[in-house]
Order: sequence, then structure tokens, then C-alpha cells
Amino acid sequence: MRYTDKHMSIAIDWTHLSENYRGKWVALAKDLTTVVAAGDTAKEAYEAAAKKPGRHFLYQVPATLDLFVGYAI
Repeated sequence: MRYTDKHMSIAIDWTHLSENYRGKWVALAKDLTTVVAAGDTAKEAYEAAAKKPGRHFLYQVPATLDLFVGYAI
């Protein structure tokens, strides 16, 4: 994923999410890499994160890491 705002663009490495939270919902801190809370549903992750200070970003980690390469004839 690439995070962009008007002044900067950075690449974010989320491979650790796949290793530890596959198929779950995670609430990430403002730095978009620190996991604040996790749950099987978005509601569980949100409710756990709401108990902690700050704003959080919810993301569903894919259950599988599939690679797709397209080709058109």
C-alpha cells in the first residue's frame, strides 16, 4: 500500500499483518503499521481500539495471499 498526502508519499510494509492476523480485522495506529487491536469482525476490532486513545484505521487482512497476473489477448 502507498500512503499519500499533499507533501509526501511513503510505502507501507504490511507483511507482518499477514503473518500474524490473517483473516482478521485490525485497528492500526496513526503510523499505519502498529496494531492497536484485532478481532474476527470489524466491530470487535473497533470496540477494542475505541478503549485506547487516538484515531485508528480499520483494515481487514486477507485470509490468503493470492497473486494474480492478468493477460489479455
